Amino acid sequence: MREAFQILESQGFVVREPRKGISVAKITPQEAEDIYRIRAGIEGLALSLAVQKQTPELLKKLKNLNAQMVQASEKKNGKTYNNLNQKFHELIVSACGNQRLAQLIRSFDKQTMRYRLAIVSSPGWMTNSTKIHAALIAAFEAGDADAAERIRKNSILGQIRQFSEIFKNGGEG
Repeated sequence: MREAFQILESQGFVVREPRKGISVAKITPQEAEDIYRIRAGIEGLALSLAVQKQTPELLKKLKNLNAQMVQASEKKNGKTYNNLNQKFHELIVSACGNQRLAQLIRSFDKQTMRYRLAIVSSPGWMTNSTKIHAALIAAFEAGDADAAERIRKNSILGQIRQFSEIFKNGGEG
């Protein structure tokens, strides 16, 4: 149990306070922004690399997942949508061909999960997300690695504005 708490503490999930014990770490607006700027950079790079190394099979799988996400969005099925969304992005990360980058993204993904949960539950998120995925697929089809990278970076950086609203309304922090 002690080792588990040490790992959680090293990843910023919990804080240890003398004579108080361990508690869940609070996030500040600046920390959320810093994390999302880093995430935008590394995930944008992975997208760019995946477009450069893409195969017809990858594009087919992305289109299939996107079609399923559109259906889940239309049915307002957030749980299914989130699962498909994770598969969509994991497929891209796996296809980037850079194992070190993929490992870094997966580690970072675990660290930012609680932040993303606040974003994905916001109104209109699924509808907006399906539009972003369609644009990413179009960039894949065109072989435009720069556009794919830009789309992914902008979508992640756009979430920073949502965080500021969450903090204003008393969430997190």
